[in-house]
Amino acid sequence: MSFSTDLREELLSLKVWDTNSSLAQDEQLARLYIREAFIKAGFINEPQKEYHLEIRFKTKEKAEKLKSILSAFGISSKIIKKANENMVYLKDGEDISNFLAICRS
Repeated sequence: MSFSTDLREELLSLKVWDTNSSLAQDEQLARLYIREAFIKAGFINEPQKEYHLEIRFKTKEKAEKLKSILSAFGISSKIIKKANENMVYLKDGEDISNFLAICRS
């Protein structure tokens, strides 16, 4: 996983990674980025209806960055433009389950 210098520095400044973890720092930062994005702008619907998870971004670059990070974890996502926002979304139940597992760890 690679991060832009600005994003990497911003995440490192938060100092929220676990120094005792067996995960590499970049993987911990990627998981942090995913969690932060979901907490700030994420939505998930009731799974009884249909599987749908989305995260909205103001810029296409940030949406593409999340899509790239998710891809590194083997999670398939798509980006669409909706109103003035760029939305990363997942429709597959297994991908959503994997996404939530990343947010939890």
